[in-house]
Amino acid sequence: MPSTCDISHRDGAEIYTFKNDSLCLEMYVVCNNAFQNNSTFIGGCRFIEYASSERAIKDAIRLSKAMSFKLLVSGLQYGGGKVVINRPSNFDNIDRERFFREVGRCIESLNGKLITGCDAGTRMADMYQASLETSYITALETSESGHSYLIEATSLGLCIAIERSLQLCDILDVGKATVAIQGVGAVGASLAKRLAKLGSRLIVSDIDEARLVDLLRHVDVQVVSPDAILRVDSDVFSPCALGGVIDSFFVEKNSAKIICGAANNQLTDDLVLNGIHSKGTFYVPDFLANVGGLLYAAGSYEKKEWHQIQHEIEQLVQHWLQAISEKFRKNDKHTLNIVFDLLQGENIACSNHAR
Repeated sequence: MPSTCDISHRDGAEIYTFKNDSLCLEMYVVCNNAFQNNSTFIGGCRFIEYASSERAIKDAIRLSKAMSFKLLVSGLQYGGGKVVINRPSNFDNIDRERFFREVGRCIESLNGKLITGCDAGTRMADMYQASLETSYITALETSESGHSYLIEATSLGLCIAIERSLQLCDILDVGKATVAIQGVGAVGASLAKRLAKLGSRLIVSDIDEARLVDLLRHVDVQVVSPDAILRVDSDVFSPCALGGVIDSFFVEKNSAKIICGAANNQLTDDLVLNGIHSKGTFYVPDFLANVGGLLYAAGSYEKKEWHQIQHEIEQLVQHWLQAISEKFRKNDKHTLNIVFDLLQGENIACSNHAR
C-alpha cells in the first residue's frame, strides 16, 4: 500500500506529512523558506522516537531553520530542509530494508524538491535502501578505510573551527589545549581522533559505554560521566550529541573559553548567549561549527571531488571565524548577532563563497 501525503504550512515552512500504516511510517519533510526563496532544499534524515507527532513536527521545523542558517553561511544555493521520521516503538518487528525503501519512494514523489542523507538514527545502509527508489539521496560514499566521508567532512570542519578559534582568541596552541567532547558517536569520535593527532588533551563522555570502549582502543582519553562533562576544566567544550545542552546551569558551572561543537541547536534559548558572552566565552555557532557535513552533502550531490570539498571546508570555516573574531574583540555583541550582522552585509556579503 503506498504512503499518503498531506501538505501544510507553518512558521514559514512547507510540511509534507507521509504516513503508511502497514509499515508504521510517520515521516515529516520540511522545506523552510524563512530566509530566502529556493526551489530545491537539502537536509538530513533523522530517525528517532518522539513522544508525540507534535514534537516530531516542531523538531523538524527547528532543524530546517538551523539548516537555513547553515546554508546562508555556506553560500550554497539551496533552502533549508529536514526529514524527520518518528521511529515506531515496535520497529524491531518491522523489515528495516522495506521501511527505508518506502522512505525513498516518498522522497522520490517530491520530484527533486528535497535532497537528503544520513542524520541521527539513520545508517548508511538505510540511505542506500532509500537510494534504490530515488536519485535524491546524497553522501553515500566511504573512504578506503570504510569511514563515511560525511562524518569525516563534519569532523574536519569542526576540528578546523576549534584550532582556528584557539589561535584567534590567543588562548593556546591546539596541541596544548584541553578539549571536552560531549558525545563520541560518529562525529565526536572522529573529532577526538583528529585532535589526538594534534596533541590535544581530551576529556570525553557518552551515555553509550560501548562507544567509549571503542574510542579507547584508538585514542588516549579521560572518560567522565555525562553530568561531569558539563563542568570539567577545559579550554574548549565541544557538544557533539543531541542539542539543548547549553543552559543557565552550564553557563554558571562551565569554565571553557570556547564552545564549539557539532550538535545542532545547542542552546536551550537565546538568553543563554548573554550569559556566555558576559563570561567572555567565544561561542562558535553550531551552524558554522558543523557546516563541513553540509558542504560534503551538497558537493557529493554535485559530483565534486573529495579534495575539492576539503579545501572548501577549510576556506569557509577560516573565513567566517576570522570575520567573527575581529568584531568579537571590538564590540559587546555575542557571536550569533555578529553572524547576523555579517549576513546582512555589514562587512561581507552572503555570497556564494563556498564555490
